[in-house]
Amino acid sequence: MRELEFLPGWYPRLRWRRRLMRWQLYLSLVLLLGLGMGMVRFNAVLSNERQRVGWLSGKLKDTRQVLAKLDELEKLDTQLKTQQRVVEKIGLHVEATRIVNALEGAMSKDMSLLNLSMEVFEQQRKPGSLKELSATVASSSGKEKAPLLVDRTLKVKVQGVAPTDVELGNFLNQLRNNSLFETVNMNYARERAQNGHAMREFEVLFSVNLNTQD
Repeated sequence: MRELEFLPGWYPRLRWRRRLMRWQLYLSLVLLLGLGMGMVRFNAVLSNERQRVGWLSGKLKDTRQVLAKLDELEKLDTQLKTQQRVVEKIGLHVEATRIVNALEGAMSKDMSLLNLSMEVFEQQRKPGSLKELSATVASSSGKEKAPLLVDRTLKVKVQGVAPTDVELGNFLNQLRNNSLFETVNMNYARERAQNGHAMREFEVLFSVNLNTQD
């Protein structure tokens, strides 16, 4: 016997469409869940990157501050070198002023200067300090220009007159006790008549170290 079908023809299609909608709903939920997890992971990575960017920004700020300080130190070093060159150029005039003042302080009121002469002597020397040796080694490798190591000495000749040998002796002792002067020696001392008075004419030699002190 032929089985009778009581279901209408559209009913199977309706069930198939419902199953299809369920699968679409499941797939949509899975897709949304995946997107949600991806967003959570993305936000976590983004948060870490923001923290890293903040840390790098802090390091960059510190580096800029260090570079600014280095620039200031470099400018200061340039200024000091410029001042050193200026001092080396005018050093003789400064020492000459100090010498004249020291001589006036050592002389009694009855003594007089007849002549004062100064002459600078320069002699090249070998590097003695570790700093000078390092500079010489660096220059030999071609990194920088070798510094010229020179001993500079100011030779001074003083001619004058003193009333007595006592005042002349006191004058010599004060010169020898002055740390500015080196190798103070009497070249000669002889009698000299001036305005009917017997005086002691003398010539004193000494030197002044003009080397730049580090």
